[in-house]
Amino acid sequence: LFKPLCWEEREEKITAVMTSRLLLSKGVLEYFEAAKILNEKGVDIQFWIIGDIDEENPNSLTRTELELLKRSRLVKVLGKRNNVQNGNTIWLLHVEISQFAV
Repeated sequence: LFKPLCWEEREEKITAVMTSRLLLSKGVLEYFEAAKILNEKGVDIQFWIIGDIDEENPNSLTRTELELLKRSRLVKVLGKRNNVQNGNTIWLLHVEISQFAV
């Protein structure tokens, strides 16, 4: 019978990862807000985001906005990666955040 471990019983920190262009319509700001809320509640979870801004898209974060979010240190911004899905890099993930275009 499957029984998940309690948060306190975990040996490693939970990792949530979002892979996306940094567009408002993809929920990037909501992802950072979720990290802030859980951090304030003392939940021991690390947030990563893989992706970059899209300067040609008016729905994209600006470089200035991205730098402000990076300084918050709530989410580790890993930038653009070309090897997330091709098997050359193995990512140990606990939670993958799915997003859909609007």
